[in-house]
Amino acid sequence: MKTWSRISHIVSSSSLFLMAHASANEPSDKTASPYQKEFDSVVSTEVDYLLWFSNQDGLHTPAVATGKSPNLSSKWNSGVRAAMSGQSAHWDIELCYTYYSTSSSDTANANIDTILSSTPSTAGIFEVGEKWHLHFNRLDLQLGQKLLFADHFLLEPFFGVEGLDVSQKFNLNINTIFLDLTTALPATNIVDSKNRNSLLGIGPRAGVKANLDFKAGFGLYGNVGLNILWGKFKIKQDYTQTDHYSSGGSTVLVDQGKGLSQGGSIFNADLELGFNWRHLFPKPNLELALKTGWEYHYYVDIVRFHDFYLQQMSLGTASYTTNGNLALSGLSVGVVLRY
Repeated sequence: MKTWSRISHIVSSSSLFLMAHASANEPSDKTASPYQKEFDSVVSTEVDYLLWFSNQDGLHTPAVATGKSPNLSSKWNSGVRAAMSGQSAHWDIELCYTYYSTSSSDTANANIDTILSSTPSTAGIFEVGEKWHLHFNRLDLQLGQKLLFADHFLLEPFFGVEGLDVSQKFNLNINTIFLDLTTALPATNIVDSKNRNSLLGIGPRAGVKANLDFKAGFGLYGNVGLNILWGKFKIKQDYTQTDHYSSGGSTVLVDQGKGLSQGGSIFNADLELGFNWRHLFPKPNLELALKTGWEYHYYVDIVRFHDFYLQQMSLGTASYTTNGNLALSGLSVGVVLRY
């Protein structure tokens, strides 16, 4: 009896040790992760309100006689972004559309009497006006895989394609005062240049999304993306130059419209960083997430205009072609629903 009792004790003790050892080596329960809904959800939708401003370079900015030039600093303007994604086996496919529109204008002036009384010059630019307008449409389709680390850090590398439809307008108005040699009275030369540029392009996109959970549903998110796009630029210029005399008459010196179509590639980099908060409603099995952050989107060689008239006056050289860069940055506030 004692032998059987000892054997029973040894077996029971061994069983308890094996159970404890097995429990210690079990993987962590994913239901404890605040990102569990990221893996369980089938469909998610997101809407973001964008408050961005733009910085563009490469635009032709003449100066008035005092050396001052217009400053096309952008104002804050609104945009919107909408996304929908579906998931299967930790793979996430997302379709995202972004729309943004902005414009900026400025005028530089100089005193006409100062220009006419200066020596030896009796002519000079007394007013330069510029206006730039942007319409921005972007469509992204990307596939990513969600990777969870230590229950509180979510990483999602992704790749896909980006489509871009961008149109720009740049209007330039130059007023120059001069003395009419016939009447010796002041006259005005006015140059009115209306420039258009549109791009339709597509190209590969790759990057990574990251989420870090703190406590009580609060967390930090960040997105980085790189893109190369190929497309076609359509560039057009309507150029007029007219002399207006004190007598009321005028002479049209130039009146022409020209355009060209050219292929090209541009590089695009995206950066987002912000805070989010998420809450799971168990009864309908719905997760609500709120987010706010800062974004920066940079496009290389997308500001392209061509001054055909100056090219003709320069014996056909193409030195007046503009290739400038565009930066869109600002705030975003969004709502995400995961079903």
